[in-house]
Amino acid sequence: MAIYPSLLKKRDELNLRLGIKSSLSRLRSVVASLYIIYLANKKNVSIIYTKESHNNGLSSISLDDNLAKQIDELFNLYDEKVSYLVNDTPLFSSQLEALQVGIELFFHLAKIDFVENGLSERTGSGRYQKRLSFTTNMILLDLYLSNSPETEVQELLVSWLKDQSIPSKLEEDLKIILTIFTEETQYKIRDNNFTEIIFNQENIYETVLNDGGVITKDANEPVGPFRIYKSFVSSGMHPYLKEHKQEISLINADLSSKLENYFQQVKTTLDIAPRKFVIESEITSVHNTPSVSIKEPSCLLYEYVNYLTALRTKPFMLLAGISGTGKSRIVREFAFKSCPPALQDAEGTTPGNYCMIEVKPNWHDSTEILGYYSNISKKYHFTKFVKFLVKAMMFPDVPFFVCLDEMNLAPVEQYFAEFLSVLETRKKDAATGVIQSGVLVAPEYFAPILNAETGNGHVAKYLCPEINVNIPYDIYKNTSLTTVGLTLPDNVFIIGTVNMDDTTHQFSRKVIDRAMTIEMNGGKLEDMFGHSADLQYLPEGQIMELSAFKPKYVNADEVMEEHSDVAEFLQEKLVEKLDKINDCLKNTPFQVSYRVLNELCIYAGVLLDDGEDIDNAISKAVDQITLMKILPRIEGDEDMFVTKDGNKLEQLQEIIGKESASGVKLEEMKERLKNSSFTRFWP
Repeated sequence: MAIYPSLLKKRDELNLRLGIKSSLSRLRSVVASLYIIYLANKKNVSIIYTKESHNNGLSSISLDDNLAKQIDELFNLYDEKVSYLVNDTPLFSSQLEALQVGIELFFHLAKIDFVENGLSERTGSGRYQKRLSFTTNMILLDLYLSNSPETEVQELLVSWLKDQSIPSKLEEDLKIILTIFTEETQYKIRDNNFTEIIFNQENIYETVLNDGGVITKDANEPVGPFRIYKSFVSSGMHPYLKEHKQEISLINADLSSKLENYFQQVKTTLDIAPRKFVIESEITSVHNTPSVSIKEPSCLLYEYVNYLTALRTKPFMLLAGISGTGKSRIVREFAFKSCPPALQDAEGTTPGNYCMIEVKPNWHDSTEILGYYSNISKKYHFTKFVKFLVKAMMFPDVPFFVCLDEMNLAPVEQYFAEFLSVLETRKKDAATGVIQSGVLVAPEYFAPILNAETGNGHVAKYLCPEINVNIPYDIYKNTSLTTVGLTLPDNVFIIGTVNMDDTTHQFSRKVIDRAMTIEMNGGKLEDMFGHSADLQYLPEGQIMELSAFKPKYVNADEVMEEHSDVAEFLQEKLVEKLDKINDCLKNTPFQVSYRVLNELCIYAGVLLDDGEDIDNAISKAVDQITLMKILPRIEGDEDMFVTKDGNKLEQLQEIIGKESASGVKLEEMKERLKNSSFTRFWP
């Protein structure tokens, strides 16, 4: 018997997750694998598509055996097992929340969730069984593809599983269909003033048509679905738009009228389909990665992002430039903005997480940095540097900054030799994630401090009487100082300020190899004004966290493991670029080796963590590592750089790009070579 329909179902308001730091790459492979699973499941509405296995207590997932068999039967004309390709997609390696943002909020192709409740996934943790429930968008996708030639569709799907484009009308039509699916997705970006802008593709189309382009560089880092949208456009999946140098524009001018027509249709669609959304106000990390924690615009100046990326690559940085450019001020500003109330001084002049060490010209060994044992007093003389490292151990969640002022007034490779060596011993504890290092000061020199007391906390309060807060019990009672010795805490960042003039020493390649170098010459004089508030403490809730500065990776293998979905491509392209640079520098002493490649990989990994797509991450990493670690090594006369094969500096420009930061610096070095027959990185 027929009855009236049931009442309208009340659904939860849609959470747009605009602030989540989701990263989902290889979008072609995601779409292809979803559709293939849908077909192999005989177009049923839902499926548990994974099986779970365990190894050494860590769970992992792969394609369900029966489903894999169905897939290979569907693609029986292919020599390779297509199920293997499906298994290699982000559906099995990415974390759930990243998949939810991409599949549910961006493409709207399916709902994805754990089979069991109460689970969560993080970087380095296990992967758990998941269920897919397909939407009507999958029906629309299938209506088109099922009415296209089967061999052509299968060829496209296999290519997309490999994240490869296959130019054809079928692919162009598919791009349009997928773009239509994304039109209701909303995004967030923060401009240079850290003002949040909420928008969707309608706003992008309007701005591109009226103003020619849309800036896509977030003042902090891309978040939420916008990270995925940037990958969607930059990977060539949008039928009308492209992204280049952090700007979205038309692929070519001929598409203007087509985009205008499409834009009007999108507007009409959105006009007749109003929605009410909840915008998530908190920024929640999807990956357990170092990320800049920012809650107010004052917490981080936009122009300092390169400094933070460098520190997250390696905790030893050189700031080079003429006197008065604000090199030491930057270090103080980082300390002020990250200093918790427990370490703030009453006068507001010297954060407790900041240590200024003025280098003297007569320093020629490590005693001024690490101290020494006196045979006369029979005691170890602890330096300001050592005491500060001990203090940092008591506050492992707070960033501590050492500013070595005028660092090259003395030969760095002499007085800093032990530190440079220990810096290269760092490794990450797989269980705790703590980055450990070799010993700077042996344990026997701390033992006499203890007397009847035990624990690092007693040593710290003896050496640093300014500590007037309670130290957590487990930290206080830890005995590592008297059993292992003083190692380099992973919350300490060493930043040296350097001038290059007649009063200072040149840097050896040993030092340059181990540091991240940033040049600070230039700038507009009027920029000095309006920054007095930068050297003030921030209220709780606005303080920069350790994760803004702390490295996540120590070696390239960790990057490749974290970004396994693009690891092969990343490794291939970075090695290729560095090989080209080395070929260009052949027959000079400036070629680079494993250390530079390792830090190039880490820098690229940091950019990927921050939501950069793979191509941008590679080009930016190569540019910045060249600028920070390769060009500072280079100096010589015309005989060194002008050979029968051409000008090596010009050849480097061609490899890296003339408009890149390194390209601009190379132009300066070329001009110096032309004018004086000698050139170097430093002014």
